[in-house]
Amino acid sequence: HLAPIGLAARQLLTMFKPRAEAGSEKMWHRLLQSAGAPPALPPPPPPWGVPQNTSAPSPAAAADLAPEDAGQCDVLCFGEALLTYKFDPSAPVPGGGDTASVCLRAVGGSELNVAVALSRIGVRSAWASVLPTGGLGDDVLDVAAAAGVDTSLVARRAGDIGTLHVRRGTHAPLYQRSRSAFAEAADSLVPTWNQLASRAAWPPWVVVTGITPLLGPAALSAWRILIHTAHAQGGRISLDLNHRPALGSFDALWSLVAPMLPCVSILVLSEGNVHTLAEMVLQDQPDAGASAGKGEPGGEHVAGDAADGSGRFESVLRQLRGALGVPMLACSIKRPINPHDHAAPAAPPAAPAAAVPAA
Repeated sequence: HLAPIGLAARQLLTMFKPRAEAGSEKMWHRLLQSAGAPPALPPPPPPWGVPQNTSAPSPAAAADLAPEDAGQCDVLCFGEALLTYKFDPSAPVPGGGDTASVCLRAVGGSELNVAVALSRIGVRSAWASVLPTGGLGDDVLDVAAAAGVDTSLVARRAGDIGTLHVRRGTHAPLYQRSRSAFAEAADSLVPTWNQLASRAAWPPWVVVTGITPLLGPAALSAWRILIHTAHAQGGRISLDLNHRPALGSFDALWSLVAPMLPCVSILVLSEGNVHTLAEMVLQDQPDAGASAGKGEPGGEHVAGDAADGSGRFESVLRQLRGALGVPMLACSIKRPINPHDHAAPAAPPAAPAAAVPAA
């Protein structure tokens, strides 16, 4: 649900959960054209703990970046890419034994996923990041380039690539990313933000998440300065909170995100985030927490409220939007998918339903 701008806002949700459907590209571009000037927001406060002198960022091969190319895009996404490894218990292990197993390796990363999805529906997207030199970094770049994502703002440096492993028999992520090239040198991109600003080449939208600020001082600095610079240049910022407990507590993340809200145009929350924030910031309204759905992360109450049209969930979102002071608030509602739903339809499918039920 997005409040308060109705259909146009629901079209904006395509940015986060796009589908390969006719008209998606036109919907996105209509929204870009109709958005006009960004909402009137207070001027950005000074960065919290961010040094103003950015002449000596972490060393990285950033000299060959081409910000003038990325300035031609509609959306700039900033964040780390990972290689993910998940066990495939159904795959036989050649030779057997207990010391080997078959894994599915994929390229991941929330912000890169958004850039790829946007590019697939025809939206000009760019991805800014730091990758290690060598074959693993090349693999990530190849995936992004194959999807049509502009990678001219991806710096390369010696180092490691972040990984995510899902251990056998569990669903919990195991990160190895604290010493990745991105975690150690993300702030090498700060001069690039300044170049984009000086050339008046800032994209209309910037996509960031709450993952990046928990990855270390360099990533936090680059994240803060990007948000402030984009806002000062008249860009719109989409911040997907995307709390990952494996990286830090919700309180630790919110202490970093809350000061940035005056610069944010749209804040994206999960159902669990809505419940948590309702308890944090709507304490004077005792029904808010209950209406937001107890039972993180199941959210059965949320599903009922959203589906039966009672308006309680919408009411909580509107209260949160007002309390947080953001122009737009989105909630991403996830439900299990039946594999049979993906079978090829016998007839042309009907128009797709809204990604999130409308109130």
